[in-house]
Amino acid sequence: MCSIGEEDFDDEGGAYTMIADEEPRTNLVSNVLEANNCYKCGSSGAIYKLTFRQAECSDCFLLYTRHKFRAALGSAKILPSGAKVMLLFDGSAESVVLLDMLHYAQSQDDFKRLRCSVIVLYVDELALIFDEAIELGGTETFLKTMQLFLASYKEFQSYIVPFLKNKDVARSICHFSEIDVKYLKRDVTGEKKFVECINQIQNLTSRQDFVKHQRSKLIARAAKHFNCQFIFKADISTTLASDLLTAICLGRGITAALDVNLIDNRLSDGIKLVRPLRNLSKLEIDLYLKARSLKSLQCHYYGDNKGTNGSLQNLTRSFIDNLQTSFSSTVSTVYRTGDKIAAEHGLSSNVENMEINTCSFCCSILNSKYNSTTLLAVEISRLVSAKTNASAKNCLNFNSHMHFNVLGEAEGNQQISRLCHACCNIYRDVRKKCLLLQK
Repeated sequence: MCSIGEEDFDDEGGAYTMIADEEPRTNLVSNVLEANNCYKCGSSGAIYKLTFRQAECSDCFLLYTRHKFRAALGSAKILPSGAKVMLLFDGSAESVVLLDMLHYAQSQDDFKRLRCSVIVLYVDELALIFDEAIELGGTETFLKTMQLFLASYKEFQSYIVPFLKNKDVARSICHFSEIDVKYLKRDVTGEKKFVECINQIQNLTSRQDFVKHQRSKLIARAAKHFNCQFIFKADISTTLASDLLTAICLGRGITAALDVNLIDNRLSDGIKLVRPLRNLSKLEIDLYLKARSLKSLQCHYYGDNKGTNGSLQNLTRSFIDNLQTSFSSTVSTVYRTGDKIAAEHGLSSNVENMEINTCSFCCSILNSKYNSTTLLAVEISRLVSAKTNASAKNCLNFNSHMHFNVLGEAEGNQQISRLCHACCNIYRDVRKKCLLLQK
């Protein structure tokens, strides 16, 4: 992958091939110049300066970022006129920007208007994130703050759904205007039992991976309930770079390309997940909020409070963020590498018979399990490292026994053969096995 010759390395390794930034770019103030003129229109005032771009005023900067949003959708030509779109909102800066951009795109004249109907959905994971020590009043305050914020975009209908099992999604969706009279007074017994099952997964890495894919299944059910064929998710380049490395580390390399692509069609019922902000950076998001005088909400993500070393996902995210501070091309390099990954033939299109050809939990393709020498090597290492004598005796017949374990049939349940390698790893850490085998 790297074309650097051996002559570029000496006793200090690759120090001469990676040049750190002269000054780490961590301060937003340094990118806002008060005493300058816009190089495009010549206006004065607050001027926004991005790397590799001339200084420009707020109007020109907003025009630039909104063009990147429209160009991402226009280049793919995936959004037909009159399409129904469900926007995932979590209160983060990225989701606030995406909501504001969609609102602006629909307020333009007929020629520039984005012709689609938008529904906003918030997935409430607060019961999963917070423990019982957190008072319910804090949760209510956060939801009411979000309710007031979304009410300012009155053109969009906003809904909330708790994080729960797939079969309970449709009847649990609630309009944000009914939070006080309906949502906060709902029966949470089923939610608590589901959260208890998730907390029984042995390690945080598996729990976060399970929550991520369970969330995808939940939003697919919600989109089907609203008859939406498109789901907009506010993933930016920094998030996608971290997700790409995490997917590879977790053994999901075969679908890593879909984790960073503009379109991810692994969801059920032909629903497409779209990432229209994938070409925006964290700095551009922050400057957009400043230019529009917007503020993000205090959003929470499962597992973030466990620290950097709490899980593989947290460690990867911290690694990317720290490296980006000194080497500003880190995210771009990782993210663009993901664009070049060639997905296996048929992965980018919907599989007709998903029950057989794809993982029953995350919808990754299963073809690689049957002829993967890498998975055979992993299984050999796992069994040889086992401490029990019984496991050591089972290693005598490697050729047949390895294939038996890779396909999942050694677990005592034939349904596990419908899980991919990464989901099999979660399955081994789950006490209640039906969590991954449910439809």
